[in-house]
Amino acid sequence: MGESFSLETDVAIIGGGTAGLNAAMAAAEKGLRVLVAEKANIERSGAIAGGIDHFHTYLETGEPWDSREAYLGWVTQVSKGASNLRVQEAVFCLSEKIVRQARDLDAGMIFGTGFPPFRGGVLKHADNLGLQNCAEKMRSLANKYGDRYKPAAMLAALADKKRTFYSK
Repeated sequence: MGESFSLETDVAIIGGGTAGLNAAMAAAEKGLRVLVAEKANIERSGAIAGGIDHFHTYLETGEPWDSREAYLGWVTQVSKGASNLRVQEAVFCLSEKIVRQARDLDAGMIFGTGFPPFRGGVLKHADNLGLQNCAEKMRSLANKYGDRYKPAAMLAALADKKRTFYSK
C-alpha cells in the first residue's frame, strides 16, 4: 500500500483546468489555503488551461517569460479559437437542417449550454463580430492546422455576400 499523509486546507479544488485554477486563484486572493488536485494527466488538463503549469505564473515562481500577461494572452488566443469552432459547429447544425433557423439554435445554446445571453447566442454573436471576420479566422486556422478548420460553406457564402444569419 502507498504512503499516506494528511494535509490541512481551507479549500480543495479537484481539477487543474481553467475553472479549477481560476477558483483556486480567487480563493488564494481571499487569503484561504488552497489545495489543487489534478484529476488528469498533467500533460493534458482542462479544455484550454494547460493544467497546473501556468498556475505558477500567478504565484510568480515561474520563468521570467512565463508571466501573468503571457498566460492571459495565451488563454485568450485559445479561447478565441474555441469560439470559432463553436460558430463552425453551429453553422453545420443550421446548414444540415438540425435546427430550422438561427434563433432556434441561439435559444438552445443560451438555455441549454449557458452561452452568455447578452451575446444573443452563437450565431448572433458571429453576426456581431462580422461573418467576414469569422470566415477569415477559420481560413487562417485551416491554413495552419488543416481542412478541418475550413469555414463551413454556409458561413463562407454569407460572408462573401456580406449577409448575416439574421438578415432578411
